[in-house]
Amino acid sequence: MASGGNFPQACLLVTLEDQSQSAQYRAIAESLKYGLTARETDVWRLKRAGCSYKEIASRLF
Repeated sequence: MASGGNFPQACLLVTLEDQSQSAQYRAIAESLKYGLTARETDVWRLKRAGCSYKEIASRLF
């Protein structure tokens, strides 16, 4: 960008936020499809977000 602005970084941030939100929506849709409980949905949402099982355990317990 000629003015030296942060346009590429802003686009990257928006793209990453969109991907994260999209992953959340997919996880919720999958939980409804398979009839998961609220707790199972919490675990599935975190797993779909890329968390390890150890990270999931520390966040939920």
